[in-house]
Amino acid sequence: MYESAKVVSTISLPSYVCYNEVLCKDFLPATVHLNDSTCRHIDQIGLREISKYKSFESLVKEIKEIFRTCTIIPNGTYDCNHANAYRCENSTKCISKYRLVDGIKDCPFQDDETFNASCTLNDSHSRFQCFNDEKRCFVPLIVGNKYVDCPEGDDEEPQVLLQKQHHIYFQTICDGQEDLIPITIGERNETDETECEYWACNSTYNRCDGIWACYNGADEVNCEGSTCPPLQHMCVFPSDRNKVQCLPINRTGDGVIDCIGGSDERQYCRTLHSDDKLLRFYCSNDSKCIDTYDLCNGNSDCLFADDEQFCGELTTEFKTHFSSLNDFDKPKSVYFVLHNILTYPPNLISNPSQRISASVQSPLTKTAFNTNFRSDWAWRCNRGIDIRVRMSDYTNESHNCLCPPSYYGDTCQYQNQRVSVTLQLRVASAWRTLFTALILLINHEGKIESHDQIEYLPIRDCQTKFHIYLLYSTRPKDYTNNYSVHIDVFNKFTLKYHASWTFPILFPFLPVYPLAIQLTLPILPLEPVQDCPFPCVHGQCTKYTNTQNTSFCRCDPGWSGSQCTIQHRCNCALGSLCINPLICLCPYGTFGSRCFLRQQPCQSDVCSNNGRCVADYVRPGVVNANEYTCICSQGYTGSRCELRETRIDLSFMDSVVIPESLFIHFIETQAHSPHIQTILLKRIPLDQASLTIYTSIIFNIAFVQLQNNYYLIILSELPMIAANISTQITLSQQCASVQDSFDGSIANQHLLRRIKHYHIPCQHRNELVCFYDDIHMCLCDLSRHANCFKFEHNATHDCYGLNPCENEGQCFQDDPKCPSSSICVCDKCFYGTRCQFSTKGFSLSLDVILGYQIRPNVPLSQQFTVVKVAIVFTITIYVLGTINGLMSIITFREKETRTVGCGLYLLISSITSIITMNVLLLKVCFLVASQMGLITS
Repeated sequence: MYESAKVVSTISLPSYVCYNEVLCKDFLPATVHLNDSTCRHIDQIGLREISKYKSFESLVKEIKEIFRTCTIIPNGTYDCNHANAYRCENSTKCISKYRLVDGIKDCPFQDDETFNASCTLNDSHSRFQCFNDEKRCFVPLIVGNKYVDCPEGDDEEPQVLLQKQHHIYFQTICDGQEDLIPITIGERNETDETECEYWACNSTYNRCDGIWACYNGADEVNCEGSTCPPLQHMCVFPSDRNKVQCLPINRTGDGVIDCIGGSDERQYCRTLHSDDKLLRFYCSNDSKCIDTYDLCNGNSDCLFADDEQFCGELTTEFKTHFSSLNDFDKPKSVYFVLHNILTYPPNLISNPSQRISASVQSPLTKTAFNTNFRSDWAWRCNRGIDIRVRMSDYTNESHNCLCPPSYYGDTCQYQNQRVSVTLQLRVASAWRTLFTALILLINHEGKIESHDQIEYLPIRDCQTKFHIYLLYSTRPKDYTNNYSVHIDVFNKFTLKYHASWTFPILFPFLPVYPLAIQLTLPILPLEPVQDCPFPCVHGQCTKYTNTQNTSFCRCDPGWSGSQCTIQHRCNCALGSLCINPLICLCPYGTFGSRCFLRQQPCQSDVCSNNGRCVADYVRPGVVNANEYTCICSQGYTGSRCELRETRIDLSFMDSVVIPESLFIHFIETQAHSPHIQTILLKRIPLDQASLTIYTSIIFNIAFVQLQNNYYLIILSELPMIAANISTQITLSQQCASVQDSFDGSIANQHLLRRIKHYHIPCQHRNELVCFYDDIHMCLCDLSRHANCFKFEHNATHDCYGLNPCENEGQCFQDDPKCPSSSICVCDKCFYGTRCQFSTKGFSLSLDVILGYQIRPNVPLSQQFTVVKVAIVFTITIYVLGTINGLMSIITFREKETRTVGCGLYLLISSITSIITMNVLLLKVCFLVASQMGLITS
């Protein structure tokens, strides 16, 4: 509101700002009322100096930010008693906790942005935490928004660079480039490039990477592609600028510049311009370095035109030489690799043919789609495909558009109202079971608006996110209805029901409602509930997995409706499951809207060794005739189950104390991604000095952990697949701790200082094969240099939050990302595939004697000999005992045999012995079946 013209710094400034007093009363009480409006003077609303605003628009934007908190209605849009509600300080307004520390000021006094417990909120796993702020965790919106929210600007840095700046990586220590932000240690600023006197610059991670890590470039001589003799570098001499020659390594890094651009003394430009990796061409007698991309550009950037004097015939050799001066091509991420190491055990043989066959995938036949459209057709169909339609008389031809589900119209110009579902499924077990998920959009009366289906095989789709569009049955949708997304999951092999979830559409006014769901399938199928709030006439009452207080009727085939009272005729193929007249759930091996079509890829025996073939038929109508996945039986692996699992025969040296159990750490190296560590626990049978391990894990290194001691048992540059390995735990292969490898002065230093001495133990102790600290495990290579990698010493064995084990059992998976099997290791007095059975209360139990010898998920034919002997022995006792009991009953049922006093006793004991034999047989059968996984409850 303007009283009179008032211009400040070219901005026409109002005298008052008027607003809604009810919404802003918490922090902006009125100072004046003008024309029935609540207003405050422009000087009283907390603006900066007016002269600092560049335009009237910037002033208005600032005022909007101040009054933004007024848009939250007190006690209106959000229930302050809700568990996820946050009440603003000194205010009646409440906001969702998900809006805390999101870079947007919602509360009147901005306390939502200074909240110091955001790292403890339910969504903290998805928030961004600054490196030097342990209390505040920001929502992802603030990352990369060009506004610095973290004290050190972490939120505006690339993630890869952030990791290198704040974490100590062995692979980038003393590599000639400063990555780590300086750390103050003992009143000195230390980085990854300080105190490198004891570091081997010519190491695995610096060798022949194109960047000099050694002052004399020793790490870049004798490399593949070099045109120079051994121990010489390329050089352009000032006396002969027309060709690239070679300079002996004893003349490089000596402080005397012999080559144009200082290519033999690269530390000079690096020291002068450590922050700019392109300023690496030294100008002679000029004391400056220029960008290597400015060479031969026609401009003399050096005082004496060094950068232009060799440009007459600029050959490829010249370009290669001078482009190698810059450090810009240094890899951003360097991962742990194995090179120049001693194979252990020495007789370890890796079969190349097995590695090749393991990586062979099923043959794919794909038809390329011709994308060469005429220019006048290219944009006619918005997000659709332009097709030509010709009538049967071959005279009339027209162009139509095939629209995706999200669009409609003659040119796909309109968007459909829809629910956009992003779905990810997870399992805690049943990795080799094929599931079908039926996704329904229903209204409050139970009417199905639209539906879709997906197939989920955990070993194939463990990290897959499915994207689904659910459309409304009318256009536009009926706003008087309440809608929800209903998801049913079935076992595809048996078509048995497993579980259900429901998700209401909370904001029905949105034309496109996004719904992101991550579902964890329960271990056991849901059972019907007896106490139901409504009758299910032709169905069963079932509770939703995610809302235990909500029930629904799951109808029998041929019935539908909210209470299963509507009968319909099913047109589905025999053996399929009829949901309603338009929805059929197909059994394994069939597909189609009515399940009459057979899947082609699995018609022949493509999977070996009793493997089960599953066609890669993820969505209805999305079928590739040649794509399939083999579900391998226990003991086999490979794309077609053609390989046996790796067998490791592990024995113990006499001097090693044999424990009850041990951990095995498998390490798989990957050149272009972080290494993978997988941990297994194995129990050692009583009075045995050896152990046989079968695993489908691909690995290069294996350690055995006995209490707090580590032993290297397998080491190979090539990955181990389907191998037969015999190895031994010996004291010579024991890994030393960092305290035993250094004296106290070094062992107790900060990691950044201590790690720069890690080559010393390998050089001073020729017998040492490995050593470790709290974070790393280090190997000694053939050059007696250390090669270290991050090692998880104290892993939580809960299968990454999907622990199916009961009674505090530990869960182990064969792969941390996409497992194909998991196993529960039970505490004492518990057994079963999920540690669900207990032997407590029995001083001597068959469960304790035999239970730990039975291998879970392994066929009876592959069980230990002691298990087979116990079964045969039990059957023998049962047969003999039953025959003896029957003959005794036949004998002592005659009155004459009972005339003596003991006759009645013998008759009763005969009956009792038969009952006992049956109980023993049932007990053994139950124990074997439960441990093998045939019984889960």
